[in-house]
Amino acid sequence: MADDMENSESTATEEQISEDDWAAAMAEQAITDAPAAQPADIFPSFGGGSNPGGMMNELDMILDIPVQITVELGRTKITIKNLLQLAHGSVVELDAMAGEPMDVLVNGTIIAQGGRFGGWSLYVKDGVPAYDYNFLGLKRTSITSSKPLALGKATLRYEFAYDGGGPGKGGSGTLYINDEKVAEGRIPATQFGLFSADETADVGIDLGTPVVEAIGSEAKSRFNGRIPKLTVNVK
Repeated sequence: MADDMENSESTATEEQISEDDWAAAMAEQAITDAPAAQPADIFPSFGGGSNPGGMMNELDMILDIPVQITVELGRTKITIKNLLQLAHGSVVELDAMAGEPMDVLVNGTIIAQGGRFGGWSLYVKDGVPAYDYNFLGLKRTSITSSKPLALGKATLRYEFAYDGGGPGKGGSGTLYINDEKVAEGRIPATQFGLFSADETADVGIDLGTPVVEAIGSEAKSRFNGRIPKLTVNVK
């Protein structure tokens, strides 16, 4: 009886040890087979994946970020009629690239006397000063500056040196910008007596008929700059 009990306890102990060894082995195997720890996927990847649709969904999250954009335009000339016809999506071709210096051109009559059938005029055309003498509407002499006016204030001076020897003779004309000689020319003959019975001497505009056809008269000839002072010396 005692032997049976001893054998029973021995068998139970061996079974218990076997079960414990098996559990320990399984636990060790579970630890060995467990995957390595992976970094937390906090931020989405924008790399090139195999799913284009998924990438577009990821890009959607930045579409609403405000971005400040500054656009610098060029310049061109356009009529008011064409300007009023512009609509959304219209394309306007520019004459100059953005960032190029802008041309500021002075135009118009500084002083003029007479008209189409005789007279003289000191004027500026597209930024270039000039003096024209119109002899009876038959012969016109132009003395034009070799350089345009610079931006800002300028002093123009025209001097006429008469040949003498009686009325109607010619002479030499010289044009200056800020005391620099920029043009000179010969006027072969001058008009004797009056230029006209109804034409006037005008400052900043040429009223009546034009002395210089390219400048015109009335509103077209109005000087678009500023004339703070004008002096005429008769010698």
